[in-house]
Amino acid sequence: MWNDTDGSVASGPPRAGVYSVTCSRTGRTYVGWSDDLARTITETRDTLTAGRHPDPVMQADWAVDAGRAFEFAIHDEIPPEECVGDLAERLGRLRDLWIDELDIHEGRTY
Repeated sequence: MWNDTDGSVASGPPRAGVYSVTCSRTGRTYVGWSDDLARTITETRDTLTAGRHPDPVMQADWAVDAGRAFEFAIHDEIPPEECVGDLAERLGRLRDLWIDELDIHEGRTY
């Protein structure tokens, strides 16, 4: 698992996979998927920093300490050569598996 500790996401060709955004102060986590993890993580951090994130609870948690309690992690990636067919369906299934693996349940999610 990759953890973003310095605010940067590796560049290179787009990587598809499952990621999470966790607030260590509240224990709330969002688990999502993307066909371009670097872009999605960067855009999520940027919208939170700008105060424009669509999830008001996540935005409020971010605002408490300017995001210092937040961790972005990549849990699973699909190799580029395997990104064929219905990628959204495959990524959705992977996300659901990670929600179970991370034991994320009601009250601890964004």
